[in-house]
Amino acid sequence: MPIAEKASFRWLENLRQSTALTSNPGDCVHLGDRESDIFELFSLAHELGTNFLVRTCVDRLAEDAGTTVAAQMKKAPVKGRHRVQGRTKQGESYEADLDIKYEQLQVLPPEGKWKDYADLTLTVIHAVERGTPLVMNCVLSGNSTGDSGGGAYRGVLNHCTFSGNTATNNGGGALVSKLISCTLTDCALTVNSATYAGGGVNNYTVSNCVLTANTSSPFGAGASSSALDHCTLSWISAFHSGGGGYQSVLNNCLVISNTAGAYAGGGAYYSTLNNCTVAGNSAPQGGGVKNCTANNCIVYFNPGQNYDFTSTLNYSCALEPGAYGNIANEPLFMDMTAGDFRLQPDSPCINSGKNSLAPSVTDFSNSSRFIAGTVDIGAYEVQSASSVLSYAWAQQFGLPTDGSADYADTDGDGLNNWQEWIAGTDPTNSTSVLRILSPSNTLAGWRVTW
Repeated sequence: MPIAEKASFRWLENLRQSTALTSNPGDCVHLGDRESDIFELFSLAHELGTNFLVRTCVDRLAEDAGTTVAAQMKKAPVKGRHRVQGRTKQGESYEADLDIKYEQLQVLPPEGKWKDYADLTLTVIHAVERGTPLVMNCVLSGNSTGDSGGGAYRGVLNHCTFSGNTATNNGGGALVSKLISCTLTDCALTVNSATYAGGGVNNYTVSNCVLTANTSSPFGAGASSSALDHCTLSWISAFHSGGGGYQSVLNNCLVISNTAGAYAGGGAYYSTLNNCTVAGNSAPQGGGVKNCTANNCIVYFNPGQNYDFTSTLNYSCALEPGAYGNIANEPLFMDMTAGDFRLQPDSPCINSGKNSLAPSVTDFSNSSRFIAGTVDIGAYEVQSASSVLSYAWAQQFGLPTDGSADYADTDGDGLNNWQEWIAGTDPTNSTSVLRILSPSNTLAGWRVTW
């Protein structure tokens, strides 16, 4: 869908109009929250010669496309420390010491837009709180607050259970202020609620956790403005949008049977999902996802449309497949009714993802990825793949997926089936081959097509 037809186009118009008000665009810094984290804005600012500072929600490809911004910043050294002072809504003062990292990185546009936008050299700033409190092996239940963070506010929590906590504002289960980074690992968050956002968590990094039956009035009943890895979000309800996640990044997660009652994004809203399985979610619009980017994801069996035109799916499995390596075949879960979302041995999702879009080397169950050389679509990786071909591609042309046809030259054109898959040609048609056409000399230089 063209950017001009999306709601996010207003960020580009605001950038143009505000830049036009000054005679020196280089003196301007345009500030934006997560909703303005779109590559079109970065590119337009570069074109206009102006500056921007955006709070990101998308982990973009970086450098040679073999890494991501988050991976590069994780390796970056700390270059300074800064103390932040502030007050809560109750007037209580607090301080937070932040480790500051910053790096200049070559950031790539989304894979489906490589033909339209050039790579950009951007300065990435990363701030993490030092010395956060640690809580282990605890149960936090039946707590409430008139503000935010019903179960916990700030801190690192491991092996904990949150249940029945409430917050008038954000983070019924747990919340951290926007200046502070916290982590939840191996925790369960159940039946928590928030009046505004993040019934389960708000502004957290969450790993190997279960978020179930949480609620929030408008947005993100499961998680809001958070990063989740290897998590389950299920039976969560938001009154407006983003039943499972809102303005969050989800990696290797199960997003199952969540709802957004009034508007959109039963599974997720304004989020990025990588190698997730999104099923059984419902909303009036985009029952699975809305205004999201989904990479290597299964977005299937979601009432009220799996996704709508505001979302971008890359190398994903959905009934409305779109472009960029997507497939429409049913994913063939082991037993969806029983909650088993592992893939059957003949699932078309096997070997059908994109390796550079995989968020980690392990799947939802912490088993290895890339078993047959190419990542599977969805949260689970089949550990006994027989073929190195994309199963969806092989099945499309009637080829067996037991490995017997991988290196056979089915159509006798000199290329085996693995080579035909890599080249994107038809393995049953000998006239479908990869050929370099005659080069042409253009004003921009020599052009080679195939």
